[in-house]
Amino acid sequence: MLLFNVLKDRLVYGLTTLPNLQDWLFCFALLGLYAVIALPIGFYFDFIQVDIRRSRKAIALVMASCLLTPGISEEVCFRLLLLPHPSENASFTTVSISAIASLIAFVIYHPLNGWTLARDRCHTFTDPVFLSLASLLGLCCTIAYLKTGSIWSSVFLHWAIVVVWLLLLGGIRELGESEF
Repeated sequence: MLLFNVLKDRLVYGLTTLPNLQDWLFCFALLGLYAVIALPIGFYFDFIQVDIRRSRKAIALVMASCLLTPGISEEVCFRLLLLPHPSENASFTTVSISAIASLIAFVIYHPLNGWTLARDRCHTFTDPVFLSLASLLGLCCTIAYLKTGSIWSSVFLHWAIVVVWLLLLGGIRELGESEF
């Protein structure tokens, strides 16, 4: 019963806490930091290439679908439910252990997904460069959630990074889709 109450409170607080202007500025700074680290890695290892998708249908479909998956679904699972909300006043040790466990689960989820549900994407979801960039993404989303207490900040980061990868940096091609 206690676990149920904790998870219920995390859902309520995480979903209803809205980022303020300072929180959004922090998220944009994290987005910039992610780009400064991820772009050189992605280009160096030829994991990303400039590949701009211009089809309005593809743009709309990617933007809408990425909000639900991976945006909201993965952030609820790996941040909202696994991390203590700032209102819980959890100890530094508890927050640290939860953050590490959440990040490990987030990274492991991708190859497991590739081996089971998304077999056609297994080559991408098991790629060491993809997993490194996913680790960095998970770290940024974790920091955003713990700082703001709002799942919407980490959903935004996750959504924005995946949308840019898919529509501008060859992600659609990498996943084996001719058009999303």
